[in-house]
Amino acid sequence: MIIEAKHNKAALLIFNFYINRLLRKNFSNFFLVNIPPELPKDQSLVITPNHFSWWDGFFVHEINKIIFKKNLYILMLQKQLERFWFFRYCGAYSIQPDNPVSISKTIKYTNEILANPKSALAFYPQGEIESFDKNPIKLKTGLKLFLNNRKKSLVLPIAFKIQYYDEKYPSIIFRAGRVLQVEEILNDFNVFENEFLSNLDALNQSALSISFVKDLFKKG
Repeated sequence: MIIEAKHNKAALLIFNFYINRLLRKNFSNFFLVNIPPELPKDQSLVITPNHFSWWDGFFVHEINKIIFKKNLYILMLQKQLERFWFFRYCGAYSIQPDNPVSISKTIKYTNEILANPKSALAFYPQGEIESFDKNPIKLKTGLKLFLNNRKKSLVLPIAFKIQYYDEKYPSIIFRAGRVLQVEEILNDFNVFENEFLSNLDALNQSALSISFVKDLFKKG
């Protein structure tokens, strides 16, 4: 048994308003290190963020709303989704990692989601929250199970960081990596791992050098 997503327009309107206010209240800026590449509209997308804070899902939601503009789905642990049931109406669905039947059903449901080119899936390859500065980071290969039958989807490693500068509240920093074909990852998971880690390193360097192209909190 899994909990399926059930997008609801009214819930998304409330959620969008809530997240916008929450982020602007707690952060000074939302910096982009680079502009993500243009993506074809006839392919679904798997975005693979780093996982280092309670805020991560909110960051992904905001980036999708502004940049990718797809129907976003987020895979959550079932016990978390049962607790935060509202997220179901904003695209969250569940998995029980210790239950093989649940895993099989979740993979099947994920394939149904990604068959729609308007869909985007947020998948955390670290599997759990870890410090941004953890070294080395070891990614779990479970991503391959969810991509096995989705060779027409695209995979985009993305990364976020929270950084303090000279303002009261910290800034959110975002960077997109290189778009990967599913076959590249299925043939050699190291291709994905190297791109994921390289993107994190590039994000960190830009954060240290204060090198950005845009602030999403500012108009224009």
